Amino acid sequence: MRLEHFLTRRLAFSKKRTFSRFIIVIATAAVALSMTVMIVAVSLVNGFQKEVSNKVYGFWGHIVISNYGFGQRFEETQPINLNTLELKEIKVLDNVRHMQATAYKPGIIKANDNIEGAVLKGIGADFDWAYFKKHLVAGDTLLLGDSLPQRDLLISQITAKRLGLQVEDNLEIHFMRQVPLVRKFKVRGIYNTGLEEFDDKFALVDIRHIQQLNGWNADQVGALEVFVNDYESNDLLKKISELSDSMFGKSPFTPEYVDPLFATNELIMYDLLGSNTVLMSQTLKEIEPNIFDWLALQNLNKYIILTLMGVVALINMVTCILILILERTNMIGILKALGATNSVISRMFLVNGAFILGTGLLIGNILGIGLCLAQDHFHFITLPPESYYVQYAPVDINYITILIINVLVFAFCEVLLFIPSLLVSRISPIKAIRFS
Repeated sequence: MRLEHFLTRRLAFSKKRTFSRFIIVIATAAVALSMTVMIVAVSLVNGFQKEVSNKVYGFWGHIVISNYGFGQRFEETQPINLNTLELKEIKVLDNVRHMQATAYKPGIIKANDNIEGAVLKGIGADFDWAYFKKHLVAGDTLLLGDSLPQRDLLISQITAKRLGLQVEDNLEIHFMRQVPLVRKFKVRGIYNTGLEEFDDKFALVDIRHIQQLNGWNADQVGALEVFVNDYESNDLLKKISELSDSMFGKSPFTPEYVDPLFATNELIMYDLLGSNTVLMSQTLKEIEPNIFDWLALQNLNKYIILTLMGVVALINMVTCILILILERTNMIGILKALGATNSVISRMFLVNGAFILGTGLLIGNILGIGLCLAQDHFHFITLPPESYYVQYAPVDINYITILIINVLVFAFCEVLLFIPSLLVSRISPIKAIRFS
């Protein structure tokens, strides 16, 4: 066994009550607390961003193919002719999971002497109900396979409360035209996604109603929603690529950053729709930038917490090693008198620091991951859904990210511990032994 390891074990596992032992406990607790806060903060922010993003994407799709101007107002002046599109080429793209047709029509809902503005979202037999089934609070989904369109409606819980509606209730929808038009519908289901901005506005109907109102045929729709398999950009890879390019220039060894959602949209826009001068393809981030910019701002909070907690861990570890060195000045003098070199004694304190750091990281990981698993199971941290779109704080435990945080904290702390260990070389064995 090497001398520094033997001495470290004697110091670390000594049962003698000393001031340095108390400092070691404090330093270990500080590292554990810092790691716990970092894990919880990263998991909560990532979970919140992922949950809200999934809700927004579930409502709209990841990519929308439409005429120019879509997103400014929810009524298409010109339809998309499905016969002119190479839909099969879009559906077979590697990253495309599903595609569905939609159309929009604004109207005024009247029920129980109350009125409420709404935008009807027309959907067809190709509509994927997986998202809305999870958020259905009453009734059932629409029946879209019949030969004739049913006068059924799926409305939000917010609209239902304002109008005093329940499942199977009848209502009227007024459409503003040169000659006002009224259509009667029946509430088949009530949903609540938690996205108040959308729930307050949209109701789902059979797309054939909107096609009839607009004078379109069965092959004409308002827009196409494209759902992809992979839409999450690798922020870590992006930062590594940008940092490497800025410092060393473009290198073939630098990992290439590719946003999968952006790449799929570019492929649809320029390769498959390039010859069509009327249509465009947009990611939902381009259509609804406010929501995604707000989600991106949450990263600032995450980075601030990571920085502050990392600094706390670093300061505590440096302080701990300084106190250990000062308290063991007599021992350092004796070791030097017996022939121990400065490097051996410095490594002894570095190994001791690594032991304290490793213990703190282990405890912090257990506490942090344990708290995240408890929140994921019991949901004891709740949020107002009208402000945050979710009823409880969601968590996304990414073990790769946690591993990276552990490695960075351990590496930075060990590097900075070289600074107090340099004091060993300034201790004179004669003075240390004489004044002990």
